[in-house]
Amino acid sequence: MLMTMTMPLTLSDVSAVIVTFNSAHIIARCLNALPDGVGVIVVDNASTDGTCQRVRSVRADAVIVQNAVNEGYGRANNQGMAGHPSV
Repeated sequence: MLMTMTMPLTLSDVSAVIVTFNSAHIIARCLNALPDGVGVIVVDNASTDGTCQRVRSVRADAVIVQNAVNEGYGRANNQGMAGHPSV
């Protein structure tokens, strides 16, 4: 039998990857739903509505990846995961 020891997770061990495209009207609600201590990685798919500025104003500690073109949901998620410290 394989035994593994696990360490208890804390909120600082968790990051939320959020993919956006022209989401300025809703991103604050999404970000405010996350508890303090959870890392936030926002991957923006070339928004033109101020989404990234809104993210900065609501969650200054968020990591923002700004794509020059809409890379699609799957690729953007992969970009976000690449930005997570445990990956």
